[in-house]
Order: sequence, then C-alpha cells, then structure tokens
Amino acid sequence: MRKIGQIEFTINYLANDVYKCKQETVRSKMNTWRNFGIIENIGKEKGRNKPVNKYCINDITVAKYVLFETSLEKFIDTKLKFCPRCKATLLRDWDKKETKVCHHCSTEISFSDRMIESRQKTILDYSGQKKLYDFE
Repeated sequence: MRKIGQIEFTINYLANDVYKCKQETVRSKMNTWRNFGIIENIGKEKGRNKPVNKYCINDITVAKYVLFETSLEKFIDTKLKFCPRCKATLLRDWDKKETKVCHHCSTEISFSDRMIESRQKTILDYSGQKKLYDFE
C-alpha cells in the first residue's frame, strides 16, 4: 500500500499509475483492504466516459504508513480534518485544493487557501490538558 502515496484514489489510478496491472487485479486487492476495514468508498469522481468510484484510506495508522515520509505534524495538518456538520473524522488529501464531500452526511466541504493554511487543533495541541478535541 505504500506505493499509493495518497489518501484518496480510484481503481483506474491504482491500475494505471501505481501497480500497472489490470483493473480486476486491483479490485481483488481492494476487496481484501475493504474486508479489513482499511478503505471505504467516498463517492464518485468524473471519469473519461462515466463517473468512477473514489476510495479513501480510513484507518489513520495505515494512512500514516502510506505517507511514511511525511512528518506527523504535516500529516495531521494536511490529511486530517473534521466535518463541520457531523463532526466525523475525515482522512482526505486536503492539501489538494478541491471541494470534498463528507461521506457520512454528504456535506460539501470547500477549503479556501486561507483555511488550508490555518492549522486545525489536534490532540498534539492539547498535550498535558484534559480536553482532547475542540469542535467549536
């Protein structure tokens, strides 16, 4: 999985750019990952002819493993956010400036340049304090 290099992906991306194999081979790998609860479907993405399923890694430890060269602080700042509506934890490629959709409540989340640069409070900010998360 380390070859993926990102949190969000499609079958086409894995087959053509990462593993360079047939889509059926990628589907069988992804079924194993899905059975272990490592990935989940987060919606559709525009394809050449028709929309294709988009997936994301939903386990934070696996996501950090895939992005092993990224520092923990940068990983938290650019890959981990909370949905402003349902407060779900969302692992996405937030550093790619595109509108995302919460797959729990279907809220569109658009981060402007300013919001991407702002740092969301994380457990690291509260070290030594009792309060762990700030969902204001």
